[in-house]
Amino acid sequence: MEHHSDWVNDLVVLNNGELLISASSDQSLKVWNSTKSYCMSTIRTHKDYVSSLAYAPETNKLISAGFDDQIYLWDVNAIATLTVDNSEVTCMNLHGATNSIYCVDTDPQANLVVAGGTEKLIRLWDPRTQEKLMKLRGHKDNVRAVKLSRDGTQCVSASSDGTVRLWSIGEQRVIRVFQLSEHGIWALQTDEHFRWMYAGGRQADVTAISLIEPDINYCVGRESAPILSLCLDQKENTLWTSTTTGISKWRLAPDNQVTREKLASKSDHELAAPYSKASEWSLKSIPPIIDHKVLPNRRYILTKNSENQVFIYDVLLGRCIKNLGSADFAKTIESYAKTLYVPSWFSVDLKCGFLQIGF
Repeated sequence: MEHHSDWVNDLVVLNNGELLISASSDQSLKVWNSTKSYCMSTIRTHKDYVSSLAYAPETNKLISAGFDDQIYLWDVNAIATLTVDNSEVTCMNLHGATNSIYCVDTDPQANLVVAGGTEKLIRLWDPRTQEKLMKLRGHKDNVRAVKLSRDGTQCVSASSDGTVRLWSIGEQRVIRVFQLSEHGIWALQTDEHFRWMYAGGRQADVTAISLIEPDINYCVGRESAPILSLCLDQKENTLWTSTTTGISKWRLAPDNQVTREKLASKSDHELAAPYSKASEWSLKSIPPIIDHKVLPNRRYILTKNSENQVFIYDVLLGRCIKNLGSADFAKTIESYAKTLYVPSWFSVDLKCGFLQIGF
């Protein structure tokens, strides 16, 4: 597949897994045929990082939002017909945001769009009229995640201020505030009926919170690194987490084990302990490259990853040719130092965690 040239910030899987839309910091949306493993088209309407996607299944609409203050509404039927040679498609623009947007969501019919970002508030639009409806104020830092109920009457938002807020859209007010952490909350998921909310962020705990019963919550699991995103599988009663070190699947507690009576019988130590001591399944990510040195022959690159493993790459062959293990990076550079001058003929970029060579 033709990869993005920067971080992939969000994904939406469509058409029973046959179509995939990705949003990236390279300012593009990419449309993928996942069954045949190729990029169908690249959409470059956004002028800055594309940070978030939302999908309305009943009207087959896709919403994208980014750091360029823009929100676009796309017809998935039109997107699905795009090709590499024909990537032109029309979209609707929802105006009104005045700063970078981190998150966006919509209801199944796309009757309402909610978004949050560096303005520290939540904005709402009616896509049918492209009208700005209201602002919901209360967060004291960037809004990093937002989820809308299916009927469009309530939404929840998470912020870098460490709080999650439940809002009444009709009354334009906050219903409850959950102070989960002194650190930022970056990811949210809710169940289909808006009964349970799941939150995670810098602190690395996954917290389940009842949106129906006040003060009922529990720790689902504890990751070893900050949580970047969450995905709920209601059929399996599991929650997927994505962190800076990998992907994991956690078992959720059955509803009959999370009642007021059950929680009242537990000690503070038991309440603080995660429901699952370990994830049911995990996939560790490849340690990202954090440092590099182009060697004097201008052909080999010495790299160090986040686990302090040192490797040598050959630019001409386009692959790793030697694993030096936990070698001292500075001393290894010295050992390869030579009084040799070769003009620089390529550039190196590590922003995605792997070597990207430019000519």
